[in-house]
Amino acid sequence: MDIYAKILSDEKKIAFANTALEGVLSNISAGLWWRQNLKSSKDFSHASDKVIFLAFHSENFACAFNVAYQFALRHLFTQQIQDDEIACLCVSEQGGNSPALINTQLVKEQNNYFISGEKTFITCADQVDTLFILFDDKSQIKTDNAKTLRVLVISDVRKIIAQQQAGFTLTVAEKSMFVPEIQKGRLKLEHFEVNTSAMLPEEGHQYYSKSFSVLEGLFIRLANVSFLLKWSCYFCWPQSLKADLLAQITVLKQILDGNPLAPQAQILLDAQARMLEQNLTQIETLVLQTPAAFQAHWQRDKIVLFMDAPLRKQRLEKAWALFA
Repeated sequence: MDIYAKILSDEKKIAFANTALEGVLSNISAGLWWRQNLKSSKDFSHASDKVIFLAFHSENFACAFNVAYQFALRHLFTQQIQDDEIACLCVSEQGGNSPALINTQLVKEQNNYFISGEKTFITCADQVDTLFILFDDKSQIKTDNAKTLRVLVISDVRKIIAQQQAGFTLTVAEKSMFVPEIQKGRLKLEHFEVNTSAMLPEEGHQYYSKSFSVLEGLFIRLANVSFLLKWSCYFCWPQSLKADLLAQITVLKQILDGNPLAPQAQILLDAQARMLEQNLTQIETLVLQTPAAFQAHWQRDKIVLFMDAPLRKQRLEKAWALFA
């Protein structure tokens, strides 16, 4: 199925169905929306097409964000996430997410392995099924104090919680002002016994954490622009704006369908980011003509459009340096 034909066809339904705003904008949980709607994208073969379609039909910024987040994880952890499972990569700790600040540790005691530490920013903590834990492997004998970062997969999280397994505490935080439909949480592991077969073989920071940061930024941008396209259709915004958004979707889709981790991808991403920035003045003016409920949603969550800016700038400079 051609994603552009599908979106342009659905545009007419959105624009002329006269659906009340409450029917297309809601405060539904991002995790619940994911479970209810993922199957609707089954006819698309490319992950990029699925993101475009699902984000275009999302009911709030949080739903679109989570669509991007889940597909970014599936790009990296292809074999470990099944069907509509909700996953989360757990990197950040009390001080931040740089390798030097990762204090979650795995130790070996006789023939058993135990992990201890605390992770913050657990995405969709109320719904999550699978956790990918970045940790420092202390189970191997080393001659220095250098960290060996790896990733551990913890599956069946809801079952672990239901069984109240010792050493595993996942606390769901109060809803935040920013994208509150994504419930965040904190994970505390205290001498929690694990199986080493659940440890992924590759190095944890460079191969997984750093790569995911790049992928997440790309997928979220694709979801954001697709979400904006929905509203340009619903409110019958100018066709020239819709065309600009479709062009940006095409650029991002091309990046994700190719090699999203290549340095040239960051150069193309910068072009898309500048195009969106140029559209924002017009979008801000058009939003002022929308119902109060949408204006409030926009003002509250529009920061999600720019949350990758600092890292994107750094990656762009490195990308251009490689071709200098």
